[in-house]
Amino acid sequence: MKKFAITISTIILLIIVAFTCATVAYSNTDAYASDRFPDGTTINGIDCSGLSYEQARERLTDQWNSKHIMVTGPLSDDIATFTDFGCTYDIMDELKKAKEQYKVFAAANHFAGTPLIIEFPMKVESYNEEFKEQVIASPFLKQNDASASQDAYVDISDPDFPIIPEIYGDKPNAEKFFNDLLQHIQTGEIKFMYE
Repeated sequence: MKKFAITISTIILLIIVAFTCATVAYSNTDAYASDRFPDGTTINGIDCSGLSYEQARERLTDQWNSKHIMVTGPLSDDIATFTDFGCTYDIMDELKKAKEQYKVFAAANHFAGTPLIIEFPMKVESYNEEFKEQVIASPFLKQNDASASQDAYVDISDPDFPIIPEIYGDKPNAEKFFNDLLQHIQTGEIKFMYE
């Protein structure tokens, strides 16, 4: 039994050494030093094989903005679908760090042809005002008979300084909804439950 454990440990150690040597060898190649992603590279589900950092940023931006986010209500009924986000994304640093952070997988891609799959959030840098207006103008956010929420406060106009209690309204907060939608865009979640 002891011989078996030693044999297994030796095999595992050899595999680790092989991966380490392959990673070091790959980091000294022209392919690693290049500003292009290797063949078989997928970033956030989008094929970026052979693209430079700038080309990858453009492709990711175009394809990410063309996604559809479906907003569902409390009964899982579809109440809105949004697309053509018109956002710009702060991802260039992530793209440049990708080869370093995924070096072992990039080495496996280089030597064995395995796919290189990279995932990171698409941090929204700016958004299109038309898109924001489209979201805020959605019918489910426009409820005429709804009452707005109001924070509690002290009425300083009265000499007794009464505390006016908080009012819990049922009017949707369109700004908060839009910010939540931007979070869903960043993470790539295509379903958004709105209650």
